[in-house]
Amino acid sequence: MVIPTSLRELLETSDVVGNIRFTHPTLYVFPGGQGDAALFGINGFNMLVDGGFNRKACFWDFARHLDRLDAVLMTRLNNSNVQGLGAVVARKRDSHVYPQIGHFFGNVPDRRGLPSPDGDKDKDPLLIDLFERGHGIVNDLKSLDLKPQSCYRNQEPVNLYHKVGHGTLDMYVISPARDSKEVKEFLQKWHAGDQRLFASRDSKDFNFPLQNLVSICALLVWQPANPDDTITRILFPGSTPDFKIQEGLEKLKHLEFMKHSTCTAKSIAPAIQTVAAVAATRKSLKSAIEATPAPPSASHHKVSKFGPVASAAVAIQHQDNKQQDNKQLDNKQQDNKQQDNKAKEAAAAAAAVAARTKADSLDTDAELEQEPEAE
Repeated sequence: MVIPTSLRELLETSDVVGNIRFTHPTLYVFPGGQGDAALFGINGFNMLVDGGFNRKACFWDFARHLDRLDAVLMTRLNNSNVQGLGAVVARKRDSHVYPQIGHFFGNVPDRRGLPSPDGDKDKDPLLIDLFERGHGIVNDLKSLDLKPQSCYRNQEPVNLYHKVGHGTLDMYVISPARDSKEVKEFLQKWHAGDQRLFASRDSKDFNFPLQNLVSICALLVWQPANPDDTITRILFPGSTPDFKIQEGLEKLKHLEFMKHSTCTAKSIAPAIQTVAAVAATRKSLKSAIEATPAPPSASHHKVSKFGPVASAAVAIQHQDNKQQDNKQLDNKQQDNKQQDNKAKEAAAAAAAVAARTKADSLDTDAELEQEPEAE
């Protein structure tokens, strides 16, 4: 019977251990056959992504010289990924070897229905049981005082590193969504130990494997403190299908650094200031509307959860009514003024007619008085 090589022989330790001083953001990619691994580093922080297919992890010859892995991200639980990371964690469980692990990110929950502690004694040790390997990773992490931190889509990033005068490293989880039907199905089958979880689906149409649909897709964004340095963005898709990646990136399109192929903090600063100014203007307008006193009748209405919106609407309506009343008053004053002008013009015309009539009568009387002298 073939016996697999021990982890102690596969993953040999190193006598030379230290840290790498990165002068700029750096990405190492380790080909692993059916699954690759990658290590992203900046000065003061590094992060390992996935572990590859082989039990002798494709990244081990590099990582064994490191004093510490600040973070490890396992994007998925399948044959192309579980072997490499599982072997390293098991190796560290058996003895204290470098590198140390700071944080572990992965959607591998502790199973509710635990397998038998004796296991299957007749099982071929060369066969890979993903349920057993996944549960083994969780238990080995517990022995290292680590717990997998779940990663689900959220518009707020996970801050991985921040140092004043150096920069900030954030991780945006693009996929999966916590409330998606694929995640619910995965968790249900995982806790039930359903072997169909990792089996191909019986269908005439093409279907993505369930473990691919729930794979973690993460975007790392390094924003240096120097405004003239380029902002670095690296996408780790895992096994996430394209349509899931597009759906998640659509949620981040409002971020200014996502609108440019290359950008710096200095180049996107004017746009950010404009957005902030618009937001401040809207906030001031909202405060002014809320500060407008409501009419007396508004105090008799019942307060509800829609109170602030209703109060603002009443205030706006009150302003509109006041403006309409002022307009009507102005129109009425103009009408009265026009009537007064017409009355004055009529009075002046009447006075002119009366004066003219009186002058004619005086001329007539003078002619009558002169007639007797003519005789």
